[in-house]
Amino acid sequence: SSDVCSSDLSITSMDVKTLILKKKLKPLQDFIKEKFGTKLELNDKILVEIVKTTDPKYGGRGILNRAETTLINPLTEFLFKNKSRLNDERFISSNIKDSKIVFEIEEL
Repeated sequence: SSDVCSSDLSITSMDVKTLILKKKLKPLQDFIKEKFGTKLELNDKILVEIVKTTDPKYGGRGILNRAETTLINPLTEFLFKNKSRLNDERFISSNIKDSKIVFEIEEL
């Protein structure tokens, strides 16, 4: 029965880590809304993938570092290339394709 408890704990811990990451990325979403007038939708699969592929020994800092390299840096490049296309009638969607996070501009 201790196996059941430990597996439950790891699921909860994964959920908690994903929730923490979501909260940490909220200011980024707020900034994009304010600066570009558009919404950034973050697919939950992306958040789970970031958390899953982080080395647990680095804790929360590892999650944020992983988010920076896999999500924030590509997003910054995407925003720079597409800033003229962003407005309040569009939103930025996110997904995982070939193990990479990709962004697209979509109409509301």
